[in-house]
Amino acid sequence: MLSRYSTRCDGVLRSVIPWLAGAVLVFLIVLGVFSGGDQSLPDAAAGSSSDGTLDISDVAGSESVVASAEAKLVTEVWSVGDAVLHDGAWFLVDGEARRVHVVDTGSMAMRTSFGAVGEGPGEFAGRPSAIAIQEGLIVVADPRRLQYFRPSGEYVDDRLLSRSAPGCLTRLISGMVAMTDKVVVAERCPSVSGEGGARAVTEAGTVLASLYYGDAATIDIEANLVLADHPQGFVFGSTGDDCLGLYGPDGEEIERLCHGWMQRVPVPRWYVDTLEAVARRRRLDVDFRTESLPRFTRVFSVSDGRLAYARPMGSGDPDSSLDGPLGTLRLVAYDGDGGERALPLPAAPIAFASGGSALLAWPEMKGTRILIANFPEDGW
Repeated sequence: MLSRYSTRCDGVLRSVIPWLAGAVLVFLIVLGVFSGGDQSLPDAAAGSSSDGTLDISDVAGSESVVASAEAKLVTEVWSVGDAVLHDGAWFLVDGEARRVHVVDTGSMAMRTSFGAVGEGPGEFAGRPSAIAIQEGLIVVADPRRLQYFRPSGEYVDDRLLSRSAPGCLTRLISGMVAMTDKVVVAERCPSVSGEGGARAVTEAGTVLASLYYGDAATIDIEANLVLADHPQGFVFGSTGDDCLGLYGPDGEEIERLCHGWMQRVPVPRWYVDTLEAVARRRRLDVDFRTESLPRFTRVFSVSDGRLAYARPMGSGDPDSSLDGPLGTLRLVAYDGDGGERALPLPAAPIAFASGGSALLAWPEMKGTRILIANFPEDGW
């Protein structure tokens, strides 16, 4: 009971503040390596209410986010780490439960779920974190392998991912794109030497694109990795950079996709205070070098190469297009005139877009509230 409670609380934290998850994970890995593995947060940073349940505001340090009234509570879904649209349904990767959930786009009802904890066929020994569609099959990635399923959940095959880069402490998979002849994963890899790197690499180990983050003990809250499919190949880069790269199927760079037209939101002080408190307890000298949240946390190819971005809210300025509850995202796109255009959808802690469909999610202690909404593809 304690294990499930702890896991569920951890999932709420990472889901409520999605753009901080990558930095938290890398930070805790660094702490674990250099301080003996104690990865607990300071007591002041996490708490529980008098009835023993964990309140989101106790963990996140901000107000709880209220779900849309149209959202449906799905108790089987503990977390949503990635999602993909296929044949009238959204396929959701639930890393907490080690399962994939299939939710109908029309009724928002659960069609089926598949996967389990384990090392056998159709099971996940590590946390599954990315999902894609390849030739009608559902491809799910965990740190060790790719597994292939039919849309019904029937297991088909699996393939081991190539070995991580030399000296890699642990492989963090943060995205996946499936092409006809290959699967590309976005892999972030803090190393024993203290350096950090990221790459877009095929399952066979061919590096198509790479980034370098420098000293892993310098925590850049913006440096989350993004990977998205595109009609010309794939989009890859860091949310901390001014531009992403558009690459062809074999890794040749086609152009730079820049997003200086997006506003920035300051980093919440409570978050930096929490990480600094953890660092002090470990007697580590850690430099938190960013003063603003990323302009976006994910990017999606909606149609015809047009991109949609998941934008963090919380500017605190009621006149700003980014004003909204801290810890939420809004789907936006370039308006063609130097600014951004937002979908007429509520802000949510988790947001995905594909084709003409958007999936929004609000994690709760009893499950996850889900809203699926259609929008005109030419509305971007």
